[in-house]
Amino acid sequence: MMKCRSIACGILISCAILLIFRFSLQDAPTSNTLSKQVTQSVATVLEQTGLSESMKTPTNSEIRALAHFGLFFLLGLISMGSFLFQQISLRRATCVTLILGMITALVDEIIQLSSNGRAFEWIDMGKDVLGVCVSIILISILVLIYRATKKAVEAF
Repeated sequence: MMKCRSIACGILISCAILLIFRFSLQDAPTSNTLSKQVTQSVATVLEQTGLSESMKTPTNSEIRALAHFGLFFLLGLISMGSFLFQQISLRRATCVTLILGMITALVDEIIQLSSNGRAFEWIDMGKDVLGVCVSIILISILVLIYRATKKAVEAF
C-alpha cells in the first residue's frame, strides 16, 4: 500500500514539474500570445461580473508573474501534500519541497535559454521560489492547526 502511495505521489509531483517545463519550452511569441489570451480572458470576466469598475484589469506582465507564482505554488502544495500523505515529517517535507522547488525553478530558467526569444531571469526564479514558500507556509499552518486541534480533542 505504501509503495502505491509513493508511486502515485511521484506521478503527481512529476506532472506538476512537466507542466512547468512545458511552458518553459514555448518560444517567446507563443508564450506571449498565451499570456495575452489569459489577460484578455481575465478582463472579459471582470467586465461581465461588473468588477472592472472597481478593480484594475491586470496587465500582461502581472498575469505572467501570477503564472510563475501560481505554477510553483501548485508544485509546493502537491509536494507538501504528497510527502505528508506518505507520513514524512513536516520538517523533512518542508526541506525536500523547498529544495525541489528551487531546483525546478533553476532548471526552468535554464530551459528558457534554449527557447527562442526567452531568457534566464532571476526575478522569475524569485517568483517561483516565493510560490513554493507560500505553499509550504500555508500547509505548515494547516498541519499545526490540525495537530493542536487533535491534541485538544484527545485531552478533552
